Amino acid sequence: MSEIPVPGIHGHATSAGASSRASPWPARRTVPLDDLVAIRLWGNTTPWARLARKLSFRTEGWDEAMASTSCRVNPDVNSRRRLWGDSGGYCGNPKCRKYLFPDDLDVDFGELAHVIPASPDGPRGVPLSEVSAKDRGHHSNLILLCANCHTTIDKAPSPYPPEMLYSWKLERVEEIQIAVSTPVFQNRAEVRAHIQGLLDDNALIHTRYGPVGDPYRQGDPVLWIRHARSTIVPNNRRVLRALDANRHLMTPEEQQILAIYRLHVEQFESRHVLDDFTTGTERFPVGIQNIFLNEDMTSRT
Repeated sequence: MSEIPVPGIHGHATSAGASSRASPWPARRTVPLDDLVAIRLWGNTTPWARLARKLSFRTEGWDEAMASTSCRVNPDVNSRRRLWGDSGGYCGNPKCRKYLFPDDLDVDFGELAHVIPASPDGPRGVPLSEVSAKDRGHHSNLILLCANCHTTIDKAPSPYPPEMLYSWKLERVEEIQIAVSTPVFQNRAEVRAHIQGLLDDNALIHTRYGPVGDPYRQGDPVLWIRHARSTIVPNNRRVLRALDANRHLMTPEEQQILAIYRLHVEQFESRHVLDDFTTGTERFPVGIQNIFLNEDMTSRT
């Protein structure tokens, strides 16, 4: 079964073994963007990460059976519930963010929009041989929008390719994680205690299995990739969310370190999840190891 490049937030990932930069490490399967959402949040061993294979545009058997039909599979109640939860009740377009419940009324203005349309002839359409009818009704292929934004992306689909709509979904989940599940602390010591274990776990994995040098020629590539996806990627995101939620406790120098760390996290995911080496190789900023360790000198007068 042939592979196709998988769209990512920063461009298109290369197919396995065809990255733009030669690497002596074993070629590995390109991971779909919906996998990236799961791996960022929980690692790649969870049920959702194992099930979220929708952007690979390949299934076994079902596509061939449905290729000559026009069957439409509507999202079930679980998919609808999942979409409302992931959206937070607001339009998924980051430039809109309209609240989808009018005051004092038991109705909503939300509409479930398909990324890949229910019909192969719809906006952003692809043949049923590439995306099955079943996959088109899965929550990973749907986004909750207000009526106006739904109309806009379908009437003029060219400015709204699938990778953009999937990035909207990912960014909203990240925002909710920061707003709801990431604590805001009162002092620097509490922030440091919150992220210390995550940083320690990542450092241990890097020491035992990580690559050394450039290009990567040492370490254990199989175990490194496994632990990078299951532990380091979600830990990086948890650290990043904690730092973002507690920026008010940072010094100006620490905010600069955070900006570098954010770039490192995004490029690390591109390389180790999407197998895309075109986005850069920003190194882990050593300043993160000392962030929030000392009293904020700017508070002294």
